[in-house]
Amino acid sequence: MAAEFRVVQHTLATAKITLGLACALWVGSAPAQSADFVEAESGSEPGAAPPTSERTRIVLVVSPGMEELAVRFVAELSSLRLDVVRAPGGDVAPSAEELEELAGRHGARVALRVSRAGHAVDLWLVNPQTHEVVYRRIVADSDPAVAVLRSLEILRGALVEIQVIAPKPGVEALPAPPGAGRRRRPTRSARAAPPLWLGVSGTLIAARAGRGLGAGATGSLHGRVGSRFAIHAAVVGPLSEWSVDGQGGSAKVWLAAATIGALVTPWGERMLTPGLGLGVGLVGLHTRGEAVAGYRGTSDLNFAAFPHGRLELAIGLSGSIRLKAALATGFVAPRPTLLFAEERAEAWLNPLFLSSLGAEVALP
Repeated sequence: MAAEFRVVQHTLATAKITLGLACALWVGSAPAQSADFVEAESGSEPGAAPPTSERTRIVLVVSPGMEELAVRFVAELSSLRLDVVRAPGGDVAPSAEELEELAGRHGARVALRVSRAGHAVDLWLVNPQTHEVVYRRIVADSDPAVAVLRSLEILRGALVEIQVIAPKPGVEALPAPPGAGRRRRPTRSARAAPPLWLGVSGTLIAARAGRGLGAGATGSLHGRVGSRFAIHAAVVGPLSEWSVDGQGGSAKVWLAAATIGALVTPWGERMLTPGLGLGVGLVGLHTRGEAVAGYRGTSDLNFAAFPHGRLELAIGLSGSIRLKAALATGFVAPRPTLLFAEERAEAWLNPLFLSSLGAEVALP
């Protein structure tokens, strides 16, 4: 019995030790199991960013004839968890301002424009929130497969650069290729395309293509409509007169005008902004006759229409000040007539040139 009791006692002791070790192991592993459960519930990997409520949106504009590259870009952007919105592309590439407006209409974080330049591929990325523009050119000779691979690689680096996607942990961003550029566009107060400009300029009045010259001062208002159109209104006041000679004396002429017209700016408003347009105006002519002996001079005031064409060039000095040179040329109708004794002068005014040089200030 003594021997059997020792065996039973040894067996019970072994069971107690085993049970104690099991309890200790379970208690020690409980925090780890709880952490694993919480991590599985969150559905994210260790070190991953917390999930967002919605995916970042990007607008993609691809030039015609690049559909294969567009499909690859859509697949790559979707794999980066970006919501891609395709916008129709045209033969004329949209400007940075138009890309910003396009991104704003679609509620996108960035707009991407893809175009072809020979055997190269041009990438333009515009961030409407920070007004950054990133440009990349990928040259791949004549191999389209290489162009696609390089374009995708450079695209990912450019998205990291403007902070649309995060770089991979432990991986440095690729250096920008030669010829690539990045610029931070200024804020609205100093941007190159304010909506409204107020101008003051000196004006040279050239009647009959320069045979009669007078001086004037012009006040103008220039309003941008969209990205490539504008409305221009101006008032010209006379500062000096010019003379028209005829039989029995001469006539002193003062000219004032009010004009309005529509302009096209082919490349949008930039540092150098040319414009071309058509307009109509109202011309006021005050004539004062100065007669020689035997004749009597009279004064008269007449008004006439002034349909004209307008050519202008603006040079930006800063975001809110620019120089403006302009030329308006047209015909006054009905044609004004001056009477000198028995002589009727009808060809003394047309064609009429109004050339101006001055400055414009952006209005808030």
